[in-house]
Amino acid sequence: MEPSFRKGTDRMGAVTKFVAIFLLISAVSLATDYYLSPTGSDSNAGSRAKPWASLQQAIWRIRAGDTLVVRGGRYTDSSFADLRVPSSGKLTTIRAEENETPVFDGRLSKDKAVHEWQRISENLWSAKLHPKWKRIDGLWIEGKYVKRVKTLAELAKNTWWIDKEKSQAVLYIAGGHSPVGMAMEFRLHSMMEVDTPFWRIGGITAQYYNYAGFVISSTHDVTIIDCNSNHNGGAGIEGDEASRVQILGNETAYNGAEGGPGWASGIHLWRLGSSENLIKGNRAYRNWDPSEHHTDGNGIAIDKGQPGSGAEVSHNTSFENGGRGIDINLSPNVRAHHNVLYDNARDPHVQEFGELCVSGTISSKGLSLYENTIRAREGVQPIVFYK
Repeated sequence: MEPSFRKGTDRMGAVTKFVAIFLLISAVSLATDYYLSPTGSDSNAGSRAKPWASLQQAIWRIRAGDTLVVRGGRYTDSSFADLRVPSSGKLTTIRAEENETPVFDGRLSKDKAVHEWQRISENLWSAKLHPKWKRIDGLWIEGKYVKRVKTLAELAKNTWWIDKEKSQAVLYIAGGHSPVGMAMEFRLHSMMEVDTPFWRIGGITAQYYNYAGFVISSTHDVTIIDCNSNHNGGAGIEGDEASRVQILGNETAYNGAEGGPGWASGIHLWRLGSSENLIKGNRAYRNWDPSEHHTDGNGIAIDKGQPGSGAEVSHNTSFENGGRGIDINLSPNVRAHHNVLYDNARDPHVQEFGELCVSGTISSKGLSLYENTIRAREGVQPIVFYK
């Protein structure tokens, strides 16, 4: 006769297997699809039939591992992708509905952004900010970018300042002119600032934001795929001190072209923190640095990477940018291959930097350049190395 403990072991094994399968199914079933629509309401349940309206409110309500499906249409929104519950490694997705195009636009008309302007001295005017728009960041008057200063003491001709404590804008207009009759457009900071890990964002268009379309800030394991980021005042896609990011199949164009705070490039990754980064299959064109620095306006920039960092930059197309097609600045372990670069360095201030620029001794560490197709205009170098 078979020993009884073997039967018990078999039964326990079956129970254990059943529990494991149950837990796996439960974990999968906990992931939920929610919906966002321009015609939705934040008082809804977030279902397809009753979608939400506000991206930030939706982000605060979903859980790690969920998917937020964004219906087509136009949104005015700005958000932090900061889950209130830590992600624990589960990938949370924000994506466009299939065959639909959601467009997030950072522009706000004067009547939506502020209450009535009031004169406070000969050249100074103030207006209360509408409480809904806490991330107002930029101002254009008569189609021209107006510089925002950091303190009231810095206010000078044709600049403005935000008093965050009083939630008001203060504008300096010389000559006693009034802002009341002026064509005025405010802009939000960015469509989305991702500052927690394990996000995947796909199929979204972000345009006319003051700083950048998409920002990845001091976090890791973030993918931005098949998005479009255009006409922003800074970069199309900005990564600051991020690690293990994937920028795949995006289109970034005309960033910085209308003015803005500057440092604008199609894709700009600054101080990468790891070597496991992938920038692949993107199109970056007609980006420009409108600031007095004229240092950027690149198609793709890997900038001041931390020790041990790096990136694969492959199968991208970069053309007609003000700066370089690809700029590798003070960044080790960059592997650039199978890219197509042409007609870049169109800003006369930066023509000497070439189509592909490698600068800084550290950039030669682990550098790999091969099978890139480069066509430089007359007077522009295809590849330039600087110490």
